Amino acid sequence: MSPEINTPTYPYEATDRFDHSRYRLSQATYYQIMDLIKFYHESMYLLPDDEVVIVERLIDQNHTEYCKVSVNHLVLE
Repeated sequence: MSPEINTPTYPYEATDRFDHSRYRLSQATYYQIMDLIKFYHESMYLLPDDEVVIVERLIDQNHTEYCKVSVNHLVLE
Protein backbone atom coordinates (compact mmCIF):
# COMPACT_ATOMS: atom_id res chain seq x y z
CA MET A 1 0.00 0.00 0.00
CA SER A 2 1.42 3.34 -0.91
CA PRO A 3 1.67 6.17 1.62
CA GLU A 4 -1.05 8.78 1.36
CA ILE A 5 -1.24 12.39 2.44
CA ASN A 6 -3.20 11.57 5.63
CA THR A 7 -0.74 8.90 6.84
CA PRO A 8 0.28 9.62 10.45
CA THR A 9 3.92 10.21 11.20
CA TYR A 10 6.14 7.39 12.50
CA PRO A 11 6.18 6.01 15.15
CA TYR A 12 2.58 4.91 14.81
CA GLU A 13 0.71 4.38 18.04
CA ALA A 14 -2.32 2.33 18.98
CA THR A 15 -4.36 1.48 22.05
CA ASP A 16 -5.92 -1.86 22.96
CA ARG A 17 -9.67 -1.31 22.96
CA PHE A 18 -10.21 -3.82 25.78
CA ASP A 19 -7.42 -3.33 28.33
CA HIS A 20 -6.16 0.11 27.15
CA SER A 21 -2.55 -1.03 26.74
CA ARG A 22 -0.43 1.30 24.61
CA TYR A 23 1.49 0.03 21.57
CA ARG A 24 4.04 1.37 19.11
CA LEU A 25 3.84 0.05 15.54
CA SER A 26 6.56 -0.05 12.92
CA GLN A 27 5.84 1.40 9.51
CA ALA A 28 5.68 -2.12 8.03
CA THR A 29 3.12 -3.19 10.66
CA TYR A 30 1.01 -0.09 10.01
CA TYR A 31 0.88 -0.84 6.27
CA GLN A 32 0.19 -4.52 7.00
CA ILE A 33 -2.89 -3.47 8.99
CA MET A 34 -3.99 -1.09 6.23
CA ASP A 35 -3.66 -3.89 3.66
CA LEU A 36 -5.74 -6.24 5.85
CA ILE A 37 -8.45 -3.61 6.18
CA LYS A 38 -8.44 -3.07 2.42
CA PHE A 39 -8.60 -6.84 1.79
CA TYR A 40 -11.44 -7.60 4.23
CA HIS A 41 -13.51 -4.40 4.13
CA GLU A 42 -15.95 -5.61 1.48
CA SER A 43 -16.83 -8.91 3.11
CA MET A 44 -17.07 -8.27 6.84
CA TYR A 45 -17.26 -5.64 9.54
CA LEU A 46 -14.46 -6.99 11.76
CA LEU A 47 -11.22 -8.61 10.77
CA PRO A 48 -10.81 -12.29 11.70
CA ASP A 49 -9.52 -12.81 15.25
CA ASP A 50 -6.61 -14.89 13.99
CA GLU A 51 -5.09 -11.89 12.17
CA VAL A 52 -2.27 -10.80 14.50
CA VAL A 53 0.60 -8.34 14.18
CA ILE A 54 3.82 -7.90 16.13
CA VAL A 55 3.93 -4.63 18.04
CA GLU A 56 5.90 -3.01 20.86
CA ARG A 57 3.91 -2.79 24.10
CA LEU A 58 4.80 0.36 26.02
CA ILE A 59 5.41 -0.75 29.62
CA ASP A 60 6.57 2.66 30.81
CA GLN A 61 8.36 5.59 29.26
CA ASN A 62 11.70 3.76 28.91
CA HIS A 63 10.68 0.12 28.51
CA THR A 64 8.92 -1.82 25.77
CA GLU A 65 8.39 -5.46 24.90
CA TYR A 66 7.47 -7.13 21.63
CA CYS A 67 4.22 -9.07 21.56
CA LYS A 68 1.57 -10.37 19.19
CA VAL A 69 -1.79 -8.61 19.27
CA SER A 70 -5.00 -9.32 17.38
CA VAL A 71 -5.70 -6.59 14.85
CA ASN A 72 -9.27 -6.39 16.18
CA HIS A 73 -7.94 -5.17 19.53
CA LEU A 74 -6.05 -2.19 18.10
CA VAL A 75 -7.39 1.33 17.86
CA LEU A 76 -5.03 3.34 15.66
CA GLU A 77 -4.34 6.93 16.64
